[in-house]
Amino acid sequence: MPKAQESPSRTVAERMEMGKALRTNLPRATYGVWNPPHGRRDPIEILEESNQGRLPNLIPIRYGRMLRSPFTFLRGSAALMASDLGRYTGDRP
Repeated sequence: MPKAQESPSRTVAERMEMGKALRTNLPRATYGVWNPPHGRRDPIEILEESNQGRLPNLIPIRYGRMLRSPFTFLRGSAALMASDLGRYTGDRP
C-alpha cells in the first residue's frame, strides 16, 4: 500500500500545532453540542420523500439496514447530507 503523501509546505509538527491552535476557536467540549440551523428541513420528512418511487414493502428493509451502523445510515441517507450541504455555497462551511 502506498504511503500517504506529506504536505510539502508544512511539517507534521507544524500541522499538529495548527490543529491545537484551532481548538481555541472550537474547544473539544463543544463537539457534543449541535443546534440545527434555523429553517432546516425535518430529516424524517426528507427520508420519507426519498422513499417515493420505492417498493413499499422494501422500505422497512432499507431502514433496517440503515440501523446497522453509522456507515450504513450515511449510505442510506444521502438525501439528508445533500439537503444539509445544499444550504452552503462558496467558502462558507
